[in-house]
Amino acid sequence: MELRFQDIFTNILGFQSVAQFGAKQVHTQDDVHDINTDCSAFIEILPSELHGGSIAKVKNNLAVIPEDWTSGSVNSAYIACIAQLKQANFIAFHDDFLTWIGKDAKMEIVQTFEGVDADHVHEAPIFLPDTRLFVFADTAVVGWLWGLDVDNRKVRKIKTNPPLHNVNGGTLHQSRLYVTTNGGTAPAIFSCSLPQKSRSSESETIDCTPVVNNYRLAHLNSPNDLIFTSAGNILFTDPTYGWAQSWPGVGLPELPTALYHFNMKTKALIALDHDILQPNGLALSKDEKTLYVADSNSTSGKPIGVWEDSVRNVYAFDFDEGKMLLGNRRLVHVVERGWPDGLRVAYMKNDRELVLVASIGGVDVVDVSRGGTGTLLGKFNVGDDIIFNLEPVTGSAKEGANKSEAIYLLTGKKAVYQVTISS
Repeated sequence: MELRFQDIFTNILGFQSVAQFGAKQVHTQDDVHDINTDCSAFIEILPSELHGGSIAKVKNNLAVIPEDWTSGSVNSAYIACIAQLKQANFIAFHDDFLTWIGKDAKMEIVQTFEGVDADHVHEAPIFLPDTRLFVFADTAVVGWLWGLDVDNRKVRKIKTNPPLHNVNGGTLHQSRLYVTTNGGTAPAIFSCSLPQKSRSSESETIDCTPVVNNYRLAHLNSPNDLIFTSAGNILFTDPTYGWAQSWPGVGLPELPTALYHFNMKTKALIALDHDILQPNGLALSKDEKTLYVADSNSTSGKPIGVWEDSVRNVYAFDFDEGKMLLGNRRLVHVVERGWPDGLRVAYMKNDRELVLVASIGGVDVVDVSRGGTGTLLGKFNVGDDIIFNLEPVTGSAKEGANKSEAIYLLTGKKAVYQVTISS
């Protein structure tokens, strides 16, 4: 999702900055050991011999904050304890989170943004295993994408032909990049050629062609996120953020917000849902029987603002592509502040299903294996940054690398992070 944060960013964060963006590792064990003993009622800092990264375990789910505290940001005598909690790279609410991330879990910063770039949204993460290139977008720009080599961490810009406006979503399918555009006179989904395999290329151009840009002659609003089904068809969300952001060329919405199915063979575009207020990130379970969708209506309106009393939910639906049926909506997760953005599905070793939810402060890890409302197990924590989306680094193990590891790249406002956990 795309936002201009200069005016609203400081109003929605409940904690001061604790991230140290100059270091390769975001936090060290020493950062979180300097804690007043009174904080022991809230958190437990796991010893370094058990975990190499900085990991904090929340006690009793923070059910009670002692003493009076004001509305909004926590402002009690225990603010220092909560600020210390926010320093940890990983925050555990349940022991299963510690089992899942493993004893060697770590978080690193692989790219930082300076100047105006640090006030932009970074989205559309796509990992290309053949070239080990990580492609993502700055949603405020026209005509280019970022390209990050995950091995040597060199960065380059990749031009698009034609110049694509305000790219927000992206995925890899059958050796093509598929991206969504929020801006321009015809917001659309585009199919693009892959960047060159040569990592020495400082500048290159990829060719893009539109896949779908209207619903029966009405403009799409702002195609946001997209995924492919195993049948080769596209599911995508269409909120109104391009209009809300006043991106050049975007007119008044002509359609209700929607979740769509696009058949790549017949080119038929079908609306599956109009009830989600501002549909955002989406993800499918591996058996494709459950579809997860984020509703970010808590960030909406024109001018765009954050409405903490509106929904900031992740929903699950029963999904049957053969019948084109989406039903049995149930609430899975509510993020603590801001809005839910990009989603990914992951699994524990016992095949328990997890949903990873990008949001303010990091990525929530939610156990959805019971089939109902999820249980928050823990969080990849980035302090006062915002994570807009995340992408697994798959099918790309280097010679001699630990293949039991799982790696995620997180696109934030201030930086791109690499999280390494057990798989």
